[in-house]
Amino acid sequence: MDSKHIISIRIGGVWHQLPGIYSEKEFDALMDLIGWEVPMNVTVFHFHGTENERNPVMRERPRSDIDIEALFKAEVTKHTTYLDASRNRIMKVRRLFGTLAIAYCPSTDLLHLIDLDDPRYRQVAQYKAVPISLNDAREFVDRYHRHCVGTKWHKFSVALETGGEIAGVAIASTPKAPAYDKQTLELNRVCAKPQYHNACSKLIGMILNIGKTMGYRTFISYTLMDEDGASLRAAGFEFAGYTADSKGWDQPSRPREMPERYPMGIKKRWVLRIENKEELAA
Repeated sequence: MDSKHIISIRIGGVWHQLPGIYSEKEFDALMDLIGWEVPMNVTVFHFHGTENERNPVMRERPRSDIDIEALFKAEVTKHTTYLDASRNRIMKVRRLFGTLAIAYCPSTDLLHLIDLDDPRYRQVAQYKAVPISLNDAREFVDRYHRHCVGTKWHKFSVALETGGEIAGVAIASTPKAPAYDKQTLELNRVCAKPQYHNACSKLIGMILNIGKTMGYRTFISYTLMDEDGASLRAAGFEFAGYTADSKGWDQPSRPREMPERYPMGIKKRWVLRIENKEELAA
């Protein structure tokens, strides 16, 4: 009796059973598409007759209608590289179908099936700085920032571009609080599309370089309590305490229309100071 073959794939940590049941000839043709290199997160079950229907493991797996043949046939017109942030390893995409990719990992010397919708995968891209207006920067922040809308004013805004599209923007302004002097610049918004690796760090570096050139010597920014400020710390910012518990701009003595997204509560304050002329010119 000829063997039959069924394929199971793991997406988001869950194994799914694909609907197709392949004969020996069909299975060989399918494997020929990928040179018989079965990616990690793909398993093949071989069975005879109705044996698969009695398999308790396969019965418990959810069904998926993913077209594995289309994935195995898919080509990429532009090779892209992703970082698996959970394991700090590079993944080079070889086949792409929707958000599913077959990628080669140099550190494991294996192919992997990955879902690019998984937030741990970040695209490694070549960025270039481009000018952007406040209105365009605000529109980008309104669309992609997790908890804030764009600001209504700025000293300047900057953007990163890759592959003809904007990957991220940053908006900087002079703080209104009288406690800060005229040589202080605030990073109001740093926002990047979630699929891009290291974009926020690049944007922070751009703001600092522009600000230093303009003569600013103190840089400040704020994060929510549940944010670790990793990109700010990597750029040289130091944790400088907490703000007062914010109730927003709308006060009985000063009525204001609140933005659609405005994070209330205590925030972390971050500060970077340029201590000497050599650093300022760097």
